[in-house]
Amino acid sequence: MKNNCDIVRDLLPLYVDGVCSQESAKLVEEHLTDCQSCRELLDKLRGEEEIIPGSPSAAPPEDGAKVLERTARTVGFHVVRALVGIFAIVMIWMVYLWQEGMAGQGNYRYVSYGLHEIFNLVILITVAATWIWMIAVLWRIVRQKRWRRYWALALTLALLAGAQIAYFVWMSGYTAHTGVAQVLKVTDQTHVVVQIGEEIWEMETVPILSDLLEEDGTVYMIDYYTRTDRPGWAYLNYVWDIVINGQGEYTDG
Repeated sequence: MKNNCDIVRDLLPLYVDGVCSQESAKLVEEHLTDCQSCRELLDKLRGEEEIIPGSPSAAPPEDGAKVLERTARTVGFHVVRALVGIFAIVMIWMVYLWQEGMAGQGNYRYVSYGLHEIFNLVILITVAATWIWMIAVLWRIVRQKRWRRYWALALTLALLAGAQIAYFVWMSGYTAHTGVAQVLKVTDQTHVVVQIGEEIWEMETVPILSDLLEEDGTVYMIDYYTRTDRPGWAYLNYVWDIVINGQGEYTDG
C-alpha cells in the first residue's frame, strides 16, 4: 500500500493538470477509491493549499520534494507553451498589419495580391484559434478551480481576443468605393483634392500614390474609403493603371 501511495503521489500533479496517460489516470482513480490520505492530498493540490507537515495526508519529506519538483516541471511546461502561443499570435498580427499597410498603399513589391488574400484567411483562423484557446483555459479554470494558476493566461488571452474583435469592429466602419475622379490639386504628399461627379473631396493618401497624380485634367479610376463616423473624410487607397483621357478613351497610365 505504501509503495502504491508513493507512485500515486508522484502522479497526482500530472493527474490534476490532465497531462498524464489514460493508464496512469486509471491507476490513480482506482487507488483513490480506497485511500483517504491520497484523496485529501488530491483535494489540497486542486485547491492549491499547502500541505501541513506532520498531518495524516502529508507526504514524507522525500515524497514532498518529488511532488514539488514534478509540479514545477509541469507548470514550467505550461508557461513555456502559453508564451510560445501568445508570441505566435502577436507575430502573425504584426506581419498581417505590415502587409495590410503595403497593400493599402498599392505596394505589392514585397506582398503579392494572392499572398495578401492568404493573409486575410490566416488572420481569421488566428482569431478563431485565440477564442477557442481562451474558452478552453476558462473551462479548465472552472472545472479544476485553478484561478491562481491560470488567471494571467486567461486575462492575456481575453485581452488578445478583445483587441482582435475591436480591430474588426473598427475596420467595419470603412466603406470602399470605386469611382472616376479628376485631380484638382495635389496639396502635398499626403493630401489631394479630387472631383468625383459633382462632389469635391479632399482625400488623405500616401506619397507613393500622390506622386502618380497630375493636375492636367487627366481623369483617373480610383479606389477610396470613407467612414460613417467621419463625414467628409476620405482616403485614396489605389490608383488604377488604366486612366481615361479627355476623349473618354482608356489608355495605359
